[in-house]
Amino acid sequence: MTGYSNLPPRNVGLLPIIPEPETDEILSSWLTRIAAVYGTKLSSLLEQIGCLETNPYLLDRRPTQRDIDIIALSLRRQSSEIVEMTFSGIAPEALDFVSRAAPVLRCYKCCAEFGARGLHGVVMRRWHVNVATNCRRCGDFLRPSRRRVGAVISDAIRDEEFRSIHNDVCRAIERNVDDGLAMAAVRARNARTRGADPDQRKGAHRGSP
Repeated sequence: MTGYSNLPPRNVGLLPIIPEPETDEILSSWLTRIAAVYGTKLSSLLEQIGCLETNPYLLDRRPTQRDIDIIALSLRRQSSEIVEMTFSGIAPEALDFVSRAAPVLRCYKCCAEFGARGLHGVVMRRWHVNVATNCRRCGDFLRPSRRRVGAVISDAIRDEEFRSIHNDVCRAIERNVDDGLAMAAVRARNARTRGADPDQRKGAHRGSP
């Protein structure tokens, strides 16, 4: 990065060159690739098109409708398409299953394909979901998967309040993440602890995979 930016003047509306997003690509990943086309940082791109929020982490999790509409206009997309690239609209409790920074899972099949195509840093939305097992783009297994799933679920069910709203969380994730295998793992782990006394729960936690 030389500091030179090819971005047009501020608030230009439609950007002239926009690479296509990959299936299930998370918003910040796509925006970062677009910013690279113009030789600038993501935060600079967002400022340039008029977004108030320039933190990619917040855009992925809780974007405002104003910023969604601005991004959609600049990138020639429907606002609903931009929303689908984020975790907007899911229950706050469901965000407990979403990584807070870098993705915790990877699809090595997709990564190899992206590398062969000269695409670097592409990140899928599903890769941020701690309980996901399959890549939404190609269907291959995500890695690491099972050990990470067990750790996340075990940590989550320690919280009594979380356990009381667990079914609502499961429904929210199932509607928005659409991963039946992962949800089956969540429900199975939750069922083993529901109704057990504290000592039994501790024992089940220590012996969980």
